[in-house]
Amino acid sequence: ALLLAVSATHRFAKGPAPTMKDLAGEPFITFSPVDGRYFYELIERMFRKAGTSARYVQHVSQVHSILALVSAGIGIALVPETARKLHFEGAVLRELASPPVHAQLFLVWLSENDNPALPAFRDLALRHFAIAP
Repeated sequence: ALLLAVSATHRFAKGPAPTMKDLAGEPFITFSPVDGRYFYELIERMFRKAGTSARYVQHVSQVHSILALVSAGIGIALVPETARKLHFEGAVLRELASPPVHAQLFLVWLSENDNPALPAFRDLALRHFAIAP
């Protein structure tokens, strides 16, 4: 799921969960439309679906860089939930009031790949990322 990242002193750091419309007009940090195209387009769709748009102040390629800018108070961002594992000081990650939007991850391999490590890796990845029925 994508979460809202704000500095610890930002008004969205506490209180009711904000909506996408609440984010309109805020200085927004997002992924590069080139190097982070998937997340850039996913976030753009979220804004369009909410009937609003973002005021971008920075486009960067890495979640670490986004969280550093958020922590410094440069702007707010939407980041994958996995960013929680980074424990970035000064950044607060919150759910939005709307239903969660999830990033998709695909595992693809060539059927004729004879690398002996492939079956073990594939099985490990499928067990780890399997969605419960």
